[in-house]
Amino acid sequence: MGEVADRSKVLQDRQDSQSRESNSKRERFSEIDFIKAIAIVVVVVIHSLSDTFFKERSSIESFLTDWTRFAVPWFLFAAGFLFVKSTDIPTSQLLYKSASRILPPYWICSAYWIATRLLFTDDRQSVGRIIKSLFFCETHGIYYFVFVICYLYVFGAMLRFASRSLVIGLWLLSLALYIATILTWPAMFFPTKSFGSMLRSPFIHTVPFLTGWVVSLWYTPIRRIIGSLPLSAASGLVIIDTALVLAIAPIDRDLHWRELLISVHVYLLLVFALHVSIASNIQWSFIRLLSEWSYGIYLTHIVFVEFCHRQFRYFEAFEMPGRILITATISTLITLAFLATLRAVLGKRSRLLIGA
Repeated sequence: MGEVADRSKVLQDRQDSQSRESNSKRERFSEIDFIKAIAIVVVVVIHSLSDTFFKERSSIESFLTDWTRFAVPWFLFAAGFLFVKSTDIPTSQLLYKSASRILPPYWICSAYWIATRLLFTDDRQSVGRIIKSLFFCETHGIYYFVFVICYLYVFGAMLRFASRSLVIGLWLLSLALYIATILTWPAMFFPTKSFGSMLRSPFIHTVPFLTGWVVSLWYTPIRRIIGSLPLSAASGLVIIDTALVLAIAPIDRDLHWRELLISVHVYLLLVFALHVSIASNIQWSFIRLLSEWSYGIYLTHIVFVEFCHRQFRYFEAFEMPGRILITATISTLITLAFLATLRAVLGKRSRLLIGA
């Protein structure tokens, strides 16, 4: 009888565990899907702008360059928010699932870029340099995000069951370090003025990740407050944010405090986007698809963006911002078609490239 009871208890525990994991998988936050969908579309716009980074830009292009700066912080906010919600999964399993979703697509896309350079350019990289570029996610400039999200997930794993007061303390510390980094860069934390080191800096990216974490801990009251904002307050956020970005545009880009104003823009717009999603209860299937495929779009869209850039070199008379809009639209649609084809042909194995 004791053995039967033990087996019954083991079976019940297993069923309870599976039920909790299933419930965790079913739990979705449509507002997080919404901000991820917007962010990935804006990422494509940013890279469609990229061939103007080293040219004299019009006022519209400068405005777009500043306005689109919210994309990566929003992704990190969403990552921190969702990471803390996965309490039903053991830490080792959570890290394994995260790594299996992030790393194989990155390796496959990196293999494409490494092969392209070896076959079609004079850049003959050594094996050691290739390994280094793979580890630090330097196989393409935009893949710095993979390096960032990996170390943030490891950091998050160490904090999963930390007290709320400790999380708040670390969030405030990260905010102080971010401000110090911006105001003193590169003197305080960087030996050289390396853009690559800045992009990978934990002092830059920990703030949005922990902001998402903190919001997740108190999300019920925060959601209620944001969702109940009157129309006048929500409209005021947009007006203030637009005025802020317009005021930032003519400021010298070498002035450090300019970055702090950009950060204010990032979070003002985030509050507005959350309000729109919560108040309107947006749950469109296309928004969810963009959210679920956002990582795959991030890794693959740059191929099509660069293709469009090459084509536009033959049409110099077709100036910005029209070509930015056309490049972003074409690149997004082709990327979605490409990922949908992979999903149809490969089935579940498409996860190796899409990441979802």
